[in-house]
Formats: sequence, C-alpha cells, structure tokens
Amino acid sequence: MSRLSRLKKPHVTIVDDDSDNLENYQDLLEDDFDLQLIQRPLELLTFLNTNKTDIMVLDLHMPELNGFELYEKARLLAKKTPVIFLTGDPSEEACVKGLQIGAEDFIVKPVTINELIARIKK
Repeated sequence: MSRLSRLKKPHVTIVDDDSDNLENYQDLLEDDFDLQLIQRPLELLTFLNTNKTDIMVLDLHMPELNGFELYEKARLLAKKTPVIFLTGDPSEEACVKGLQIGAEDFIVKPVTINELIARIKK
C-alpha cells in the first residue's frame, strides 16, 4: 500500500533555497500534487505548526539551516511525515547520513521528473 493516499491529491511540501528550482517544481509537479513550496528553511517550521503535509522534500545545502538540521527540527512537529532529501550533493557520506537519520529516500540531482514523481508516490 502506498504511503500516500490514492484518493486525493497528495500534499507535498518542498523546501529549496533556489527560487528557480521551486518554480520548476511548481510547473512540473502541480498536476500530480498539492504543493507547498518554501524557499527559506525556517518557514517550514512555521508551516508545520499549523498545517499537515503528506511528505516533505528537503534540499540539503541551504542557508540558515542545512537539510539535516531542518529534518531534526521538523521531526519535532511532524514525527511520522515521510522525508526525502533531494540534493545536488552526490557524496556517499551525505546519502548515508540522510538515510541513517531516518529519511525515506535520498535523491541526487539532476533527477527526471518521472523518477521524482515515482519516488514521492512510493
């Protein structure tokens, strides 16, 4: 059974400090998902205080908080929400750390849109 409900459009929250990336995600994913796009990492915490999401997709290298730090803080507000790291960091160390701290997946950019959709929906 999918971790996301097939009866409604899944809500996906994406945090990435690059506005161009967020615009691309909006254009490419809006048909499949209800999106919340966040450019400033700390805004995720504000969002999670009053909202729920089906899955979070976090960039790794961001100002204010890196993706790992943001993950730890977000876990306090959304304990069971699945998390995928989507990053340009191809290092094995980053991948292993992301999976060890509890992320469901670790995707290295560039990624095709079909692969990203499949990984979010799995």
